[in-house]
Amino acid sequence: MPRKRLHLPRLSFLIVSVCVLVGGGFVAIASASAEDQSVLVAVVGDIQCGADSPTGDDRCESQQVHSLIAEHHPNLVLMPGDLQYETGAPEDFAAEFGPTWSDMTSLIRPAPGNHEYRDKVAGYLGYFGDSVTTEGQLFYGFGAGPWQGLSLDSNCAEMDCSAAGSQMTWASQQLAAWNTVDPGGCSIVEYHHPVLTAYTKDSEPAFADTFAMLASQGVDIVVAGHVHAYERFAPVDATLAPAESGTVQFTVGTGGKSHYQGSKRPDTTPAFSTGGSFGVLFLTLNKGAYTFEFIDIDGNVLDKGAGTCH
Repeated sequence: MPRKRLHLPRLSFLIVSVCVLVGGGFVAIASASAEDQSVLVAVVGDIQCGADSPTGDDRCESQQVHSLIAEHHPNLVLMPGDLQYETGAPEDFAAEFGPTWSDMTSLIRPAPGNHEYRDKVAGYLGYFGDSVTTEGQLFYGFGAGPWQGLSLDSNCAEMDCSAAGSQMTWASQQLAAWNTVDPGGCSIVEYHHPVLTAYTKDSEPAFADTFAMLASQGVDIVVAGHVHAYERFAPVDATLAPAESGTVQFTVGTGGKSHYQGSKRPDTTPAFSTGGSFGVLFLTLNKGAYTFEFIDIDGNVLDKGAGTCH
C-alpha cells in the first residue's frame, strides 16, 4: 500500500526551496513554513506483533497505542523502526500492520528497524513504496510544518554508516542547505538505534559518527526506538557531552510489542525514563520552539516539557 504525500490541513504555507548536488543528481529541499499554527507529531516505534510473536500481559498492545494516537489527531506520525514483527515480512504487514494502521498511512513517516531487515525490508518497501527511499536507499526527507525532518537508516550492519557513505553525505548536505535557507530553522531526525541509552545492549556504536554530524549541524531533536522503553536525555553536543544548546534524544520504543527487561548502565542516566509503559511521545512543533508530552495508553502524562531551537 503506497504512502500518499502529506497535505497538512488548515495551514498557511510559505514554500522555500533550494537544490543541492547529491551523487551526481539534484535533490530539491522544500520547507513548508507555517507561520500561524503549530504542528502536532506523534512518535512511537517497536509496534506491531506478527503471527509468530509471543503474547502475554505486557505484549501486543499496538491497538491501544493506535487508539491513543487517533484521539489526538496528529498531523504526522513518526515511526522509528520495528514497525512489524517478527521479520517484517510482507504477509505480516498485510495481515497485521495494514489493518491496524491503514487509516494513518498518509501521515506515517517511518524508518527501518532491525526487524524490517530480517526479511530484507521486503515488507517495509512493499507497504510504503519508493516514498521512503532516496535513489533506492532507505533515507529521505520530510516537512513538519515549520520544521525540516530527515528519516535515516541506523542498521549499520546492513548499510554504510561511515562519513564517506551516501547516507551521511546526503544528510549533511540536506542540513547544510536547510541552514542556508533558514538559519534560524528547526530540525528533527528519526532512526531506529539510539546512540544514547541506559540499557546495556541496545545502542549502536557505529551510528555515533552520524549522531555527531547531526549534532554539529544543529539538529534539535532526534527520535529513536529499538529499546522497548521511553527515555529522554538532556541536550548533548557532538561528543555526547552535556550542552545547553545541544541535541535532545528521545527513545520511544513503546509502541505495544513488549516491555523491555534489559539491565541498566551505571554510567548513562536519562533525564527521564520508564520501562513499564506503552505510550506515545507527542511533539508540538512551533516556529523556533517545541513542547513535548509522553502519554501512556491509560491517558497519563508521564513526562512533559518544552525546548527552543538552536
